Amino acid sequence: MRIDRLRCTVEEKILIHLLKYTSSKDLWDAPSEVTQTGIANSLGIMRPAVARELLSLKPKDLVYDKSSHIKGEKRRKKAYFLTNEGISTAQEIKRNLLKSVVLVRRSDNELIQMKLASVNDHFKINLSLIELIKFISPKGIFDHKSAMEFEKKRELLEKSKTEKQKRVEGYPLKGPEKLKSLEFSNKVPKFKHFFGRRGELKKINGALKSETHKIIVVHGIAGIGKTTLISRLVEEHKNTKNIFWYPFGRWNAFRNVMTSLSEFLFKLKKRKISAYLRTGKKFDLGKFIDLIEIELNDLNAILVFDDFQRIDEKTNELFSSMVNVMERVSGTKIIVITRQLPDFYNRRDVKIKKLVAEFKLEGLDIDSSKKLLKVKDIDEDKIQSVYTTLQGHPLALELIDSLDTLEVKKDFNTFIEEEVLNELSDPEKILLSTASVYRYPVEAKAFFYEQEAGTIEGEKGIERGEEGTPGPDSNMDQEIVNYDTLSELLKRSLMQEYPDELYDTHDLIREFFYNRLTPRDLKMHHKFAADYYAEISDDFAVIEMLFHLIKAREYDNAANIALEVGHGLIYRGYVEFMNILEEFNSGNLKPELWKEILVLKGDAALRMGAFDSAIGYYEDDLELLSEKKEPKKIVEVYEKMGEAHGKKGEWDQTINLLKQSIELSQKQNDRKAVARAQNNLGLAYRNIGNYNEALRNYRKAIRLLDELNEDIGIGLTYINIGKINELKNNPDKARYHYDKSLSLFDNARYSPGLIKAHNALGDLHLKKNQWNRAITEYNESLYLTDDINDKGTIIKICANIGDCYYNLKRYVKALEYYNKSVKYIEDLIELQKSYKPYKTSRYRSIFKIKSLEKSEYEISRQKAIKIEYQGKQGKLYDKIGVVYRIQKNLDSAIDSHKKSRKIFMELKHNRDIAKININLGIDYQARGDLDNALNSYYRALKVLERLKEHVGMAVTYNNIGRIYELKGKRNKALGFYKKSLILSRKIKFGPGVKQANEAIRNISVKK
Repeated sequence: MRIDRLRCTVEEKILIHLLKYTSSKDLWDAPSEVTQTGIANSLGIMRPAVARELLSLKPKDLVYDKSSHIKGEKRRKKAYFLTNEGISTAQEIKRNLLKSVVLVRRSDNELIQMKLASVNDHFKINLSLIELIKFISPKGIFDHKSAMEFEKKRELLEKSKTEKQKRVEGYPLKGPEKLKSLEFSNKVPKFKHFFGRRGELKKINGALKSETHKIIVVHGIAGIGKTTLISRLVEEHKNTKNIFWYPFGRWNAFRNVMTSLSEFLFKLKKRKISAYLRTGKKFDLGKFIDLIEIELNDLNAILVFDDFQRIDEKTNELFSSMVNVMERVSGTKIIVITRQLPDFYNRRDVKIKKLVAEFKLEGLDIDSSKKLLKVKDIDEDKIQSVYTTLQGHPLALELIDSLDTLEVKKDFNTFIEEEVLNELSDPEKILLSTASVYRYPVEAKAFFYEQEAGTIEGEKGIERGEEGTPGPDSNMDQEIVNYDTLSELLKRSLMQEYPDELYDTHDLIREFFYNRLTPRDLKMHHKFAADYYAEISDDFAVIEMLFHLIKAREYDNAANIALEVGHGLIYRGYVEFMNILEEFNSGNLKPELWKEILVLKGDAALRMGAFDSAIGYYEDDLELLSEKKEPKKIVEVYEKMGEAHGKKGEWDQTINLLKQSIELSQKQNDRKAVARAQNNLGLAYRNIGNYNEALRNYRKAIRLLDELNEDIGIGLTYINIGKINELKNNPDKARYHYDKSLSLFDNARYSPGLIKAHNALGDLHLKKNQWNRAITEYNESLYLTDDINDKGTIIKICANIGDCYYNLKRYVKALEYYNKSVKYIEDLIELQKSYKPYKTSRYRSIFKIKSLEKSEYEISRQKAIKIEYQGKQGKLYDKIGVVYRIQKNLDSAIDSHKKSRKIFMELKHNRDIAKININLGIDYQARGDLDNALNSYYRALKVLERLKEHVGMAVTYNNIGRIYELKGKRNKALGFYKKSLILSRKIKFGPGVKQANEAIRNISVKK
């Protein structure tokens, strides 16, 4: 082997380092290792050098940054992550380095050659790639002694951690340093005043002390003081109880809730939930509930969930399951803060079991209101009038500064307008108007964008809108919007502060000021909000930028950005972006942009499984395209429509569209488009079983692509030809074409092609029962696929790897991959359900004219989702059940088979329903539950007889006979064995004849 001179630049080291943290980009709190300081510490270089290299990586589209919460940090910092291009580049660098050959010195001082990838195993060390490179000399000699010393020092350093460090990291605590209580409540908005509420506090504290009340629900209208009340309650208990506080937001995903709770429990030495979530397995609610019951028992904790009215369906399902858990748990209480009563429990839990205590929060009493108003310098003789007007509403009382007169007013908005608004300075009005357009807490600088852009200039005055906004003639004496303005509004409770220096305004205040904005002001404020988000480099900010541009009626600008970033957001599954696309229409976009947006909408619908919707968008686009002026775009739309019809199994329509595409491309002498269409046409013919026609089109495509030197296209076509040879039972020819495609993709470094080629080779080995070789190919494919998060491909690969391990009798590994496949199916189904598809009262097809109502579109979409994914999910649950049965875990086997049966019953897949009932019968029989086994076999038999599935009927007759034999009913058993024998002979089913004859002989001998 040739000795390679290892060269790894700082830039390359950063890429390799960040590769480890690809999965951290969506976490709420990123690890410190992705900050500039963290990268510098990990690589052992100066931070300015890291900053310089990162600056050069960003224009190359290899790295992007975003402002993130960092574990252990109070303030947000810039976190750096790899783009898709960066991931591919880093993987390539890593692979090349690991393949490099180095020299290592043996004990006899003789130098031997070895691949860098083998060094750790050879010396029984565990160094990262970057660390390994540190110990390689310029001559390529690995200094194993220094490397081993380095690792020993690191181990000693770990062991020498203080008990204080260990406590922070979740280690068991010993001796007097043991933590008395833990507060995990840094997300609570700060409050200044607290008056009264003694009665409410006493009642809630009574519920906390109660042995029966385990869940406390505090509900009331917005601004009534629910969060402030429970914040005060938490303050009283924080030294004696472990406190967890989680505020639900508009963007909180179900897994974020679980992650935050697991971190809290981990710090209390309860690690089961954290370990379970880290496995990456599909979320099993039953398993989670079992673990949470163990973790919460005797925890001495209060778990607070704020803004509960914002939860999603999945979180509600979790809390429904938690009700029974809390009944059995001691030492832990849950407090739910919400605007309306939730539905995760029932009235029996409140009235009879006394498990849930409900407290409706009303306004403050007169005495508490007086105390609060005295702080505001309200004259005592006017307090009763104020209290009568506002009915003790805490937020409204907080808003009052001082009043000379106050008449009784019926409307809260009228009060704000006439009494609060008039007390505000012009800069304060501007800041509140600016803040009202933001949907989420933002940095303070977001409120000053207009000023920085020159819209607000103190010396010239501030431009005025129609209502309440300063105008051109006003002179503010250089009074401008600044941080003092924000501080003043915070003091007056018109703004609220969150940790990490984020700010927003209360919903009631936001709504009031937003509704007062003139069309001109609305446009201006939303435009500057878009400018603010434009400076933040992450997907969330891009989506918010688009939202604000659309609200500012900057439709063309928004559309151009959507077209630039859209396919990436669609590919990464952002339903929010796909729904934003629905804001565009032919009335608010230029015709040229509208045509492109229609295609993007179609692509989003196609990604989400809304195939009819996709076809509708593409057809609308075709109506606008001119064959003479835009033939290439028409060809593109024909191909996309063909794909959508193919997804629905409508191959005749696909073939017709592709033929039109070829005809139009030939007119334009676009040979590349012709080759692409012929390739797709071959795929369509393959799917209808016309293999000869498929091969004819593939060969035409190869000839054209060869003339064009399109190696990637040739490689993809070779894979298609290989599939045809597999179907025609020519495995050697198939392997030949797959190997050729692999070589072409490897040279071109084309990851999607490599995924397809390795996957095809894996399928070939699977069919030939070469399980280990199949696993090797699938793992190569999975390695590439996992990074780009192509869930559809991952589902298939993981299921196939599971089959390989099952056949190798490695059942634990089989379960691991089956469960991973199921998890990705669940993710896709949830993603698609949240997508709002194309809404129209008409549906036109090139081949068939038909009108569909909106509901029919939704039915069609849901059907497509079920066909594509839920059938796979049902089959996987069946396989999981069989594995559990082999492992003698019969309860889990039955549970999995029931899940499978439920799915197939929804899909009305009768053959699968029969098969699952037979498997359930075998499960029950193995458990000794003969009655349920018999019932399952009869249910299977009923379906099989209707379908006239004779082989299945013969097997099931025999199974029923066996149950009757075990129950001691030999005559009945004999009757079913004879039925099985007669039918098996009639259909020449040898195994059935043999099994029935043997069973009949056994009964005869026993008699």
